[in-house]
This record gives sequence, C-alpha cells and structure tokens, in this order.
Amino acid sequence: MIEVIVWILLTLAIGSISAVIAKRYGVEYIIGMFACFTVVANIIASKIVVFGPFTVPAAVLVYSTTFLLTDFLSELYSEKEAIKAVFIGFLSNVVLVISVWVAVQWQAAPFWQ
Repeated sequence: MIEVIVWILLTLAIGSISAVIAKRYGVEYIIGMFACFTVVANIIASKIVVFGPFTVPAAVLVYSTTFLLTDFLSELYSEKEAIKAVFIGFLSNVVLVISVWVAVQWQAAPFWQ
C-alpha cells in the first residue's frame, strides 16, 4: 500500500514541479519532460511489478505522469502545445526504436561474446 501512496505523491510532485519550472523557463520544459517520460516508459515496459493489489508493467507509473503533463499543457498554455508535446513524444519514440534497432544489428565486440 505504501507504493501506491508514494506513486501518487511522486506523480503530483513531478507535475507540480514541472508546472512551476515551466512558468519560469517556458512551455518547452513540460514538452521535454513529456518526451522523456514516453521514452522511459517504453524502455521499462517489459518489467512487471506488483503495485498494491495489481501486477502491472513498471511503465504504468511513468506513463501515467504524461497524462498530467498534457493536461497542464492544454490548461495552462493551449491545446496546440499539448498536441505538439504528443507529436514530439512520438518522434522521440521513433528515434528510440531506430537507435535500439541499429545497436542490436551491430556485431558485438569479440571479447563480449
């Protein structure tokens, strides 16, 4: 049960801190955090964890924060900024997939095999 409380507090803290920093440094900060969270969620999605009474992918914890960030974008700035964040998050995931594919295709060093 403590994990659920920690998750709720972390999600609210990340969202609140992002809103405060974005007010000072601009909307690009929230867009960058959104892209970061979508990429991290895809990387850790294969890890299965016990979260309270549920067994879920670890990415649920990170990905759920993206909903809060897009809500901040649409409420504090505009729907156009939220759509921009989703598009940049998508492009970030495309870059991740291509980078991982290239890394997997490379032949490993002889001492690593």
